[in-house]
Amino acid sequence: MRESACGLASSLLAVGRAGPVLLRRRPTRQPRRWYKGNTHTHTLNSDGDSTPGRSGERGTREHGYRFLVLSDHNVLTNVDGLNAVHGAAEQFLLIKGEEVTRSVRRQAAST
Repeated sequence: MRESACGLASSLLAVGRAGPVLLRRRPTRQPRRWYKGNTHTHTLNSDGDSTPGRSGERGTREHGYRFLVLSDHNVLTNVDGLNAVHGAAEQFLLIKGEEVTRSVRRQAAST
């Protein structure tokens, strides 16, 4: 009896201009958590020492990371295929990034 009273209290029927509307309590919010990760990792695509896939494996196994940003120099490394392998079950995420290090030449505006 108590359970049905609680269920009734959490779901009420309201009648408005558009007709009956079922109102429910808001779902309980999940507590906020910090995720351990690395936002600056280079691969063999620039001056790193590992392939993108190996970087992801090492990040999870050796360091316990939940995410890893591949930030190669002047290269935007594609991570879609790697996320399909390493990002299974929402346990790990590879994020593509780029460290822009090319110099910009200054030229006169009136050339």
